[in-house]
Amino acid sequence: MSGIMEILSAEQVGTVLVIDDQGLAGIISERDIMRIMAEHGPKAVDLRADRIMTEHVITCTPEAGLADVLAQMSRHQIRHMPVAGGGRRILGLISVRDVLNFQQHLLMADIERRKEDEGALRDAYNNLESAFKARTDEYRMARDAAQTANRAKSEFLANMSHELRTPLNAIIGFSDVMCTEAMGPIGSPKYQEYISDINESGRLLLSLINDLLDMSKVEAGREDLIEEACAIRASTEGALKLVRDRIAKKGIVVHVDIGADIPQLWADQRKIKQILTNLFSNAVKFTPDNGGITVRAWCRAESGFVVQVTDTGIGIAPEDIPTALSKFGQIDSTLSRSYDGSGLGLPLVKSYVELHGGSLDLQSEQGVGTTVSLRFPASRIVMDDGQEIVA
Repeated sequence: MSGIMEILSAEQVGTVLVIDDQGLAGIISERDIMRIMAEHGPKAVDLRADRIMTEHVITCTPEAGLADVLAQMSRHQIRHMPVAGGGRRILGLISVRDVLNFQQHLLMADIERRKEDEGALRDAYNNLESAFKARTDEYRMARDAAQTANRAKSEFLANMSHELRTPLNAIIGFSDVMCTEAMGPIGSPKYQEYISDINESGRLLLSLINDLLDMSKVEAGREDLIEEACAIRASTEGALKLVRDRIAKKGIVVHVDIGADIPQLWADQRKIKQILTNLFSNAVKFTPDNGGITVRAWCRAESGFVVQVTDTGIGIAPEDIPTALSKFGQIDSTLSRSYDGSGLGLPLVKSYVELHGGSLDLQSEQGVGTTVSLRFPASRIVMDDGQEIVA
């Protein structure tokens, strides 16, 4: 017998060096040991046959390398070789290694503990996968429920908005007639004042309802763009006319810095006018008496088509800007009591700009003022013959 057989026959058989499947040296239990060794000719099975038994035999010669042994294992589909020893089952994993005197030996190491660890790891993985799937299903159900509730809310707002607009139109229309005394004099000046308040309140309420209706359409994905070439200067002047009474009442100075030769913008004209009207309404609302509002617009190849509205109003703290851009956002209760509004002005502007593939940027400083910049993609710039975009 060769070196390993001599070691196994010696008195110190209780401590045997084993090479595992990774080629690492180690010690396995004293008595539950098995060796399958390659000898010249047919494969020889280790001693102590009364306690140790193999179920598979692989022929291996000293000249055969690891590749040949692995090929035989693959053909016989042998990986874990069951071994009975000491009254218990041992899972063995075989490998080839130069162990003693540079001789190649086919060895088996006890991997029962490793298989137990692998099984525990596999069970833990399966449990984790099941828990993850359960959480994913819960999330999907919660998301679907939230989307259903959101759609129901949007549909409710849309339906209620239509129902409320009908009587409001009558209130506004009749109060308009009474304000102008088209059907004859009202009489008491106090009645004239009351009618004016009714008319103004009706228009404010109609504006809030329109904002709710528009936002519900955006959320429901029912807002489409009717695009055409828009003259931004004309849209600006049209939007300013809608708030001119409030501008005059507060003595606000408005400066429009939009060149007559600026290219047109390919967009939904009604939404562009509504965007500008909302921005001007906010600027007038939060700008003190005798303040100022500046409107600019320009085109650049890099930044696209930019419209900018700056006011000298009360301003917003940087940490409050996300709230101002959120639906129904009011920065604090003092503002909500002092300034009328639904809190949908800026969120609606942002949604409409994003529908055009653009973005909204808000810069503000408390006590100084606010600048809102709308950036539309350069692809929406409509050039006339001979016009060029500044780089």
